[in-house]
Amino acid sequence: ELILDRARLRAAPPALTRRLLGRLIRLTGGAEHPPRAAALAALEAGLRAPGPAPARALGGCLISAEDGPRPAIRLHREPAAAPPAVAAPGPWDARWQVEPPEMQPEVGPGDIVIGALGEPGLIALTRLARDPDTAWTPLETWAAAPRAARAAAPCLRRDGALIAAPLAGLGAATVHDLLPARISR
Repeated sequence: ELILDRARLRAAPPALTRRLLGRLIRLTGGAEHPPRAAALAALEAGLRAPGPAPARALGGCLISAEDGPRPAIRLHREPAAAPPAVAAPGPWDARWQVEPPEMQPEVGPGDIVIGALGEPGLIALTRLARDPDTAWTPLETWAAAPRAARAAAPCLRRDGALIAAPLAGLGAATVHDLLPARISR
């Protein structure tokens, strides 16, 4: 999930804001091209308007805005637009790469895939968090993220069973987000 300062966005020139949003949507959503100019202009107008902006889908992303003491724009992968799982180490979604398997002996052998957590994964994590026999507690940043952002987060599965959700703090696996390197190009 990307969180942008809404006050700064409102202060920026509209053309710059549209270019920034277009690039972030393209990179986060995995598209080859940014959304069309008219769609970006409508999004930008909604984000500049006062009050919260409900989540809207554009370019494989969900974008929403909130006001308050720290006005923010939230942009994350749309769960329904996430690609199918791929064999680890990936990359999956042109973005997430699992640490080399030899660096993660805890993961062990087997057919491991990386893909979106989805609703079944969220349900499994909820069960784990409520299970008094597990010592797992979700990370604070994970709990604060919108449900849709969590559903689109990467996870590792072996034979269909959830073995790691690194952004939630579950499991020893490590995933690297390749997006910062792509943004800085």
